[in-house]
Amino acid sequence: MAKTRVHELAKEFGVESKFVLEKFKEMGEFVKSASSTVELPAEMRFRKEYGDKLKAQAPASPAPASPASSARPGPKPGPKAPKPAAAPEAPEAPEAPAPEAPAAEQAPAPEAPAAPETPAAPAAEAPAAASAPRPGPKPAPRPAAKPAPEKAEPQAPARMTRALKALAEVQNLTVLTWAGDMGETSCREAGLSCQVIGQSVMPSGPQDTRRAAEALKDAGAEMILFAGGDGTARDLVDTLGQGTPVLGVPAGCKMHSAVYAINPEAAGSLLAELAGGELVGLELAEVRDIDEDAFREGVVRARHYGELQVPAEARYLQQVKCGGREVEDLVVTEVAA
Repeated sequence: MAKTRVHELAKEFGVESKFVLEKFKEMGEFVKSASSTVELPAEMRFRKEYGDKLKAQAPASPAPASPASSARPGPKPGPKAPKPAAAPEAPEAPEAPAPEAPAAEQAPAPEAPAAPETPAAPAAEAPAAASAPRPGPKPAPRPAAKPAPEKAEPQAPARMTRALKALAEVQNLTVLTWAGDMGETSCREAGLSCQVIGQSVMPSGPQDTRRAAEALKDAGAEMILFAGGDGTARDLVDTLGQGTPVLGVPAGCKMHSAVYAINPEAAGSLLAELAGGELVGLELAEVRDIDEDAFREGVVRARHYGELQVPAEARYLQQVKCGGREVEDLVVTEVAA
């Protein structure tokens, strides 16, 4: 099933795409642009935290226009203007309704003929004076446009750097990697020398993951360390099968596969033991991903996609997550972590 895009979420809730991008950044999710797709768990979390609020605010948005529209029609009704002006204005104000018999009868007799030709002038001035103070508040108190939100940073490079720092003091270690954020940047920040064997146009996609894995395998890599989620693990199943051993650094959300370390530091410690010559066995671990249609209905149903070889060290690795009825509060807590 196709994943939802940022601009589709923005359109659904009646907000701009940059607002949705900003909220995903605050949630710790990397979404590059309005046309980017959103992982289902991240979409669910966004709907839970902001959906009701945005829907509640939607009908109230046209309200600010009413003050401006009510101020302008004031000067249009000519005959009604003299009524409020007659009481507060100078004695000349009641002369405005001179053509009207009742107004002339109520005023004192000597005042009516005092200025027979002038009533028209105050009548024209009265609406002008009444409308003059009203345009004052026209400069609406709306705040200036908010500055564009900063672009969300991807989580995978930073978490890979945390894992690789454990290898900084390992001797006789050769690190093969891909250019830029697909490995090279993390190696440099962790203080590791590395050999770049390929590059991809950023931002990278599934096809780049498969191409890099194939190149690393052909270059003789003994272990492939990768960062991502269940989708990345599926790409490696398609490329490596049960050949080259792998170890995942968790950088996604709601992961079900058993090929990931419990955190970046655990991945680094396990690799340091392997590089230091400690005997660590290998075992096959399941790669699973959720059924997105069932997940939208609140049911976690993980599908088996294959197996990869991983180090047999249960104290460092996550276990396969089983399916069942979704508990919404627990999902939000896990995604936030």
